[in-house]
Amino acid sequence: AESLLQALASAPEAASPEALSTAIDELYGALGNMASRFSRIDRNWNAEFFSQLADAARAASEIEATLWRHLRQRHAEARVSPAASSRLEAVVKAASRRRSRPVVILDKLEQRCRSLASGRSEPRVPAAEIDDTLLKKVETLIRADDLDNETALTDLLLNHRDGFLAYIVGRTDSDERHPRLIRKLWETADLVLLDDIYSIREHKRATDVKIFDALTDQAVQDRRFGVIRELLASTERPDEANLRRAFQRHRVEAGEEDLQIAWRCLVLGHHSSDIRSQAAMSLTPFSMWQAISHPSIPIPSIHAIGERLEKMGDEDAQKIFFDCIRARLEAAVEKAHDRDELEPIVNLVLLLLNLRFLVETGYFERFDDILGRLLEKTQAAGMEVAFFENLRRTLDQAHQEAGDEPAKPPQGVKRLPLTIQRRLAGEMQYLFWFLTHPDPRVAGETTRNIGLGNIERVLRLKETNGTVFLQLLRKPELFTRSQAVFMALNHPKCDQQFASRYITSMSKSRGGRQALEKVARNSSANPAIRGMAKRALSSGAKVGARR
Repeated sequence: AESLLQALASAPEAASPEALSTAIDELYGALGNMASRFSRIDRNWNAEFFSQLADAARAASEIEATLWRHLRQRHAEARVSPAASSRLEAVVKAASRRRSRPVVILDKLEQRCRSLASGRSEPRVPAAEIDDTLLKKVETLIRADDLDNETALTDLLLNHRDGFLAYIVGRTDSDERHPRLIRKLWETADLVLLDDIYSIREHKRATDVKIFDALTDQAVQDRRFGVIRELLASTERPDEANLRRAFQRHRVEAGEEDLQIAWRCLVLGHHSSDIRSQAAMSLTPFSMWQAISHPSIPIPSIHAIGERLEKMGDEDAQKIFFDCIRARLEAAVEKAHDRDELEPIVNLVLLLLNLRFLVETGYFERFDDILGRLLEKTQAAGMEVAFFENLRRTLDQAHQEAGDEPAKPPQGVKRLPLTIQRRLAGEMQYLFWFLTHPDPRVAGETTRNIGLGNIERVLRLKETNGTVFLQLLRKPELFTRSQAVFMALNHPKCDQQFASRYITSMSKSRGGRQALEKVARNSSANPAIRGMAKRALSSGAKVGARR
């Protein structure tokens, strides 16, 4: 750090952007390693040690802050050649992303060590009111199933964060909800970890107390979360024996489900690509799909699971994997702006190019859209694009040689965990697979892909989920054509609210009365709707007779 500062203070070209980039990478790597090693420390050291560690954390923070200030100043003054200016800008942006996590953790480390050195209790979470609304939402999370876990947890973290954290560490023996909540948070530890990762990665809520900080608080008294913290900081390649020893060190008896939770957390949260890949190979198929179903899963974690499926998965599993991560990949491409952000995306795309089914028309078109946008981004970032252009041409040629082969939907989709089914249900190609799903939370994901272009085809399905069908009837924009109204009235799940909106006006025209006569005679239609059609026809006939 000191040599970097000296270089920045010297002649403008003394520290080239390339040299700065290498040195800064090493510096933040060292700071990140220190932050990881000391983010959780034993409370049983003496006060002198805690004082020394607090001083070291403060010194590291001050040097880093000085370096960052000089780096930004040099960039602002642009005291380099035009050619080096753009490279220096990339270095500054890279440092900006790298510094977020270690700076926050070092600051917390200093505060904690000062408290431990003085014998004061640690301020873990901000004081917050625990009201009835919060307790009801805690109960909702406790009772949630796999499909609702993420929604219920996200609601608490976004809208009641301080109160939720205060409740986690403020347990009372008389509150039977608390141990049930901690069990639920352990079962969803990968979701909890993703919230912490998202806060750091997106530079949002960076100064907030993280959920894992609260869950490893002494008041919680659940050592399993400490095991995850230790595993995430470890650089040792994991295997089942190592995982079991980690649980044993924390005096925890681990079952198979506990091990799978730990493997998922390693896939989602470890900084080492080798360890993520090793952990992905140890996931059960069910646990693997649980991990890949998270909408905010990091791109490197997707890559780790993709490596496993490339080596061990059949084509149906690979297709499900692609369909599940396509939207996440598209979003990542849109948000990426420089080399550091594009590099993991490029690596994932290179992995996907090994999947043979991408020459099938449906998959080819969706993947080619991603490739085209990625080429634009890499070119804008000043990266070499000839290689990707060649890959795109090769894939296009393979697609043409396949003879415009139509995409074949993967089998076994409805045997997957509900979380992955729900994720896939929002994809257009799965519309008619999941429209009939018995769970309305899964079937309801299909409605985003239903419009004027396919509503009549949807209305032909008699097995459409009843709740979802009624949701469609409440969208008048789907029924601007008389044929769609006619088909809805003939559907056995049509309700009287929809029918009353259209039947009266239909009875006033010749074509409408002819349609109502067919509804009245249709034995498959809802009996109540048949009755409404008959009454409307009868009423219309009497009016005509009086005239």
